[in-house]
Formats: sequence, C-alpha cells, structure tokens
Amino acid sequence: MSGIFKGSEIVEIGIQIEKNGWEFYQSLADSSQNEKVRESCRYLAGEEKKHIEDFEKLLPSLEKYVPPESYPGEYEAYVKALSEEHVFTNNNAVKDMIQKAPSDKEAIQIAIGFEKDSLLFFGEIGKFVPNYDRQVIEELIRQEREHLSKLSELKKTI
Repeated sequence: MSGIFKGSEIVEIGIQIEKNGWEFYQSLADSSQNEKVRESCRYLAGEEKKHIEDFEKLLPSLEKYVPPESYPGEYEAYVKALSEEHVFTNNNAVKDMIQKAPSDKEAIQIAIGFEKDSLLFFGEIGKFVPNYDRQVIEELIRQEREHLSKLSELKKTI
C-alpha cells in the first residue's frame, strides 16, 4: 500500500492542522486569566505560525500531487475534512472547546490530546508515503513532539 500519499499532500494537511492549532492557542491565550498560560499559548501560537511558514517552504521541493477530481475543489475539501476530523477541529469548535473547558488545566489537557492526535495521524499516514518523502513526515512529527513536551511542562506548573 506504500505510495498512496505524497509528501506534498501531508504537508498541505499539516498546514491546515497548524492553522487550526494557531486558532486554538490564540483563543486560549486571549481567554486565560493565568499569565503563564497566556504567555505559553502566545508562544505556541507563534510556533504554529512558524510551522505554517516552514511547511509552505517545503511544498515547492516536493513532487506536487494533482489528484483527479469529480468536481472542482473536491480534493481541497477532502484535505480539509481529513485534517479537521483527525486533529484540531474547525475554528468555531476550537472556540467552543476553550469556552467550555472548566479551567486552564483542562484546556491544556485538550491541547495535549490534539498534539497526541497529530503525532498519531502523521505517524500512521507516514506509512503510505513514498520513501523519498518520509523526511517531510519526520519533520512534522518532530515539531509536534516539541509542542507536546511544552504543553506537558506547562500543565505541571499550573
């Protein structure tokens, strides 16, 4: 089954995930009363922005996958649905989750779950990427591990 997805597809999904992650961290930074949480979430939101830029820089070096479509925009809708269903959800759901979290600690736990989902998603999808594009997946995983570590440390301090 190897070779179903191309590295460019995974990076495009990663970009969508990072955009949704940025929204989550920015919303949490805006809503928290805890200065340490606000500061950490602003930092993580900035990291998400950097990841988006890094991923966008990777795209030109990868073989661009142009899938057959039954209708215009079908593939874009697929990529968006895939990223939204497996990790960070759509922006409105992100705001709702933050508002419904009973505490900053609970919101951080939600973020930890999202980062774990991201790691699982990229790890599993990496099995379907051709060998020459696997370095892209490894970079995505490395960045998500950094987020998970930072969130785990933050959770211990609040």
